[in-house]
Amino acid sequence: MNFLKNQWEKFKAKSIWGKFSDLLFIAFIIILLNKDGRIFFQQMILNTGLFGNIEQNENTPISEANWYWSLIDENGNKVQLADFKGQKIFINTWATWCPPCNAEMPYIIELMKLSPNTTFLFVTNENPEKVIPHLHKKEWDIPVFYNIQQPVEELAYQSLPTTFIIDENGVLIHKSDGMKKWNNQNVVDLLNS
Repeated sequence: MNFLKNQWEKFKAKSIWGKFSDLLFIAFIIILLNKDGRIFFQQMILNTGLFGNIEQNENTPISEANWYWSLIDENGNKVQLADFKGQKIFINTWATWCPPCNAEMPYIIELMKLSPNTTFLFVTNENPEKVIPHLHKKEWDIPVFYNIQQPVEELAYQSLPTTFIIDENGVLIHKSDGMKKWNNQNVVDLLNS
């Protein structure tokens, strides 16, 4: 009890600026302890433009094995990546519990509107019972696909979020780990070229 009383006395003795900075620090910690607070903080970081440089960083044809990557769509139908062959494909691997995934999602949704000729696949390892309520809560209308098997070689991923862009010729033209501000002009140009 004496410890708290001593801390309170030290706090009262501080200048206005000292009290303000202490309270600001406490508020920051509270925000980071909250999942939605972490998402908000990560979106603020994305908006600075310091992260999320999107360059065409790959030029690798997709292997035949990856075209047979099997997924389940929202209606419970089995699909393969090959079903989208000949289209520009934007694949984002994500999870409901992943703050960086949730932080970048509004930017990807905006990108979907700016790139209507691109096929977007949002791939998760979670089950629909977890994903559907999350989508309703966030008011996100995205095409979710559920993993049946993990992809191989060029499309293998170890972290979330991971994003892949495949061109109409079946060439992986972009792969990146981590959150990005996807609605920037470089990405729009890459998808619409």
